[in-house]
Formats: sequence, structure tokens, C-alpha cells
Amino acid sequence: MGQDLIEKTVKGDIAELKQLFDDPESPYGNDGSNAVNRRNREGKSALDMAAMLGRNEIILELLARGADVNSKTIKG
Repeated sequence: MGQDLIEKTVKGDIAELKQLFDDPESPYGNDGSNAVNRRNREGKSALDMAAMLGRNEIILELLARGADVNSKTIKG
């Protein structure tokens, strides 16, 4: 879990990202705030990736869905 969200973030498709959150079968549909802050094997969250790629619309959506702006990677 978490990888789907990061893939959609990297792809930059806001509609697909919103579908993940709006799908009640998705882990992001019920308690998205926990799932949205998960990290991949490299320690990056979807918010980290969106910020690195300049995906402003996705950043706003992730924040609205509970992404933690103060979350840090292992390296800080």
C-alpha cells in the first residue's frame, strides 16, 4: 500500500489520484490520512514526490486528504 498513490503522483494524473481516494474499496477511501502518509522503500511519501516534481494540484489534493506536511524522511 502506498505505492499506488506514489505511482499516480509521479504520473501526475489528478483524476486517477482522486479516484483512489473516492473508491470505497481502496485503502485510501476509508481512512486516507493514514494511507496517504505511507512511504515507499526509498522512504518517500506521495507528498515528497509531488513536491519534488512540482505537482502543485496534487500537493493540494494530498494535503486536503490528510498528508502530513511536517513528515520527514529518515534523512530529514
